[in-house]
Amino acid sequence: DEFQDTSVLQWSNLVPLIDNAVSTSQTESVSNSVMLVGDPKQAIYRWRGGEAEQFIHLSKSAVNPFQN
Repeated sequence: DEFQDTSVLQWSNLVPLIDNAVSTSQTESVSNSVMLVGDPKQAIYRWRGGEAEQFIHLSKSAVNPFQN
């Protein structure tokens, strides 16, 4: 699935995993990052808890859910 179909529960489970992956660097020259892909207009899984608003909020918010 693309991010727009991610439920709140799925996202709350993914945040610590992504945070760990992004904060763990193999070498000093390697900068780990994450790219979330989605299109809120293509959200089709609201019936199973998909929250496109999470994607919209994350893309417009200055708040980073991951530790720096």
